[in-house]
Amino acid sequence: MERADLAILPLIFLILVDTMATIHWYSVYGVEEANPLMAFFITRDVIYFFAAKMTLSLGGIAIIHNFYDKKICKIGLFVLYLAYTGVFLIHCGIFVNLVL
Repeated sequence: MERADLAILPLIFLILVDTMATIHWYSVYGVEEANPLMAFFITRDVIYFFAAKMTLSLGGIAIIHNFYDKKICKIGLFVLYLAYTGVFLIHCGIFVNLVL
């Protein structure tokens, strides 16, 4: 497995957790999607939301993977890790507030 693969795999996991948690919170508790673009898709159908989220996210990851040796991609990957870690913590907070 390449270094780029090892660097990107945890991000894919965070994206999947975000996607599934968002679908759960929306479907079960009626929590709204904060991103207006993704809110458009989730209000149509969760399948549209999932397809749009994966297309946009994995398309961006493919670009980062192809240009992983460039410094700008490593910086972008770091920023994405920060963002999705923050989103993960938000989902944890929602879990604590709604479930426990």
